[in-house]
Amino acid sequence: MKQTLEGYIDEYNQLRAEIRMYLEHGTKSLQIAMVLSVAAMTFGHQYKFPWLLILSSLIVLYLWYDEIRHLRAVKRTAAYLEVFVEQKVPGLNWETYSADHPFDKSFVNRAIAAAPFPTLVVVQALYGFHLAGWPLWLGITGIAIFTGYFSRLSYLTAKYGREEERQHWEEVLRKRTSD
Repeated sequence: MKQTLEGYIDEYNQLRAEIRMYLEHGTKSLQIAMVLSVAAMTFGHQYKFPWLLILSSLIVLYLWYDEIRHLRAVKRTAAYLEVFVEQKVPGLNWETYSADHPFDKSFVNRAIAAAPFPTLVVVQALYGFHLAGWPLWLGITGIAIFTGYFSRLSYLTAKYGREEERQHWEEVLRKRTSD
């Protein structure tokens, strides 16, 4: 079934709105993580309850993982627009051209963008360790493992996610056109 030009433009607008929604959600998750971290560090210190910092770190880890999932969704949607929509409508080329922009390829930009969540997790875990010492070694070890894993996942998603998603969509397009 052939889609009309208006249909492509409508799909483009809806998917760009979805990308904005994902990005806004990420901002809200980071705000929640920051407030939670400050509250946990304040109450953990005041009441000498270092396990609160470990619990808070686990919640921030979850928010970080959720942010990585949303980043993947943004990259998947952007790659879809590039492969399926922008090629059909003259003048729509934001995703096609922005994929080659050096900002996405900069290590410094990726590191800065990925820094808030691991920083919050590590600071809380270290402060909890400072308050309680060795009894928290198991919690801190677990958090360190998750932090390392999510740091790698976040970095790889930022660096290679767009290209991987584009390749997946191009494969879908090849299969659809060969049928």
